[in-house]
Amino acid sequence: MEGIRPYQERAIKAIEDAVAKGKRSMLIAMATGTGKTFLTVSQIYRLLQSKAARRILFLVDRRALAAQAVREFAAFETPLKNKFNQEYEFTASDSTVKTSKTTSLLIPRYCPTPI
Repeated sequence: MEGIRPYQERAIKAIEDAVAKGKRSMLIAMATGTGKTFLTVSQIYRLLQSKAARRILFLVDRRALAAQAVREFAAFETPLKNKFNQEYEFTASDSTVKTSKTTSLLIPRYCPTPI
């Protein structure tokens, strides 16, 4: 996997092993600045390519994270040297990212006071 750090590769392997064993939900905890968004985009691509998933819901809790995720999806280069959106339809709006066959990114509206 090109561009993947060794600890990201281990995380991807752990995720794929869990998926292979039938696990459908999991939590990935990584420190700030360790490439969580890149890891997630890479993993989403691998899950879609392998047909292990048809749709994936990707949630964020802040606009800044939503913007970062949209940039990562736009910049991600596939093994075929395409951009993510050249292989999977991916469009963004203020409240949600809508796709025809792949990834959904829900961006909640900013709420300055926790409920």
